[in-house]
Amino acid sequence: MKQKHDTSTKRYALASFARKVGRMLVVMASLFLAGISMLVGLLRLLSRGKPKPFVDERGRPLPGSISEKVFVPINGVQQGMFIKSKDDRNPVLLYLHGGLSDYFLTRRYPTGLENYFTVVWWEQRGSGLSYHADIPAETMTLEQLISDTLAVTNYLRQRFGKDKIYLIGHSGGTFVGIQAVARAPELYSAYPRDAQRMNPIHCTEESVLLVRALPSPLQEKHGSSLPSKKRPLEMEKLDRSLSLVYYRVNESIIERKAV
Repeated sequence: MKQKHDTSTKRYALASFARKVGRMLVVMASLFLAGISMLVGLLRLLSRGKPKPFVDERGRPLPGSISEKVFVPINGVQQGMFIKSKDDRNPVLLYLHGGLSDYFLTRRYPTGLENYFTVVWWEQRGSGLSYHADIPAETMTLEQLISDTLAVTNYLRQRFGKDKIYLIGHSGGTFVGIQAVARAPELYSAYPRDAQRMNPIHCTEESVLLVRALPSPLQEKHGSSLPSKKRPLEMEKLDRSLSLVYYRVNESIIERKAV
């Protein structure tokens, strides 16, 4: 009898423990789901998601304006862009960002360009809206970025019914932009640019030379690993070829067109 009583007590204890564990798991799962819901809500609140429309003094959407986030298949990759304009009949301006897609800065530092242009803040392959973990690494090349630029240009020309658009580049984007314009100058009304880069390799090398000129503690720390001051012949050739592209574009586009 005692053995049966002990067995019954153990079973009861195990059942009670199982019920407690079950309740704890339910509570933990509920808290986890509640946390996820709160996180999703917070992200929705903070996310810019859909751009705010342009409105008139009564808060109604401005007729003919455009303020949208779109995704377009460009050379096999879905790529995103923000399009902003108070009048979609305005000239189209495609912006090429540098190393960082910087549309997010316009919230704090508005440019006012949408008053005069239909501004397209394209986020290039592998950046921002156009990032995908499965983008083939072999497509992340300068040649591909130039091809993408021309494809986006043609998409915008077709969508807005324009023979030509304006192309503007900033920093690293200028290195792509100037070559896109050189290849198809007939697609562009003008190519204004900011912080034009002609030869990233040369810029890096010049930065190294500046580091060499810094005070000795930094030289002692990094000097032994820095490359020689002597410029390889390949760099000299690249300098000349890029300079030739630059002057050709100047002659064919920039100097003959008013922005």
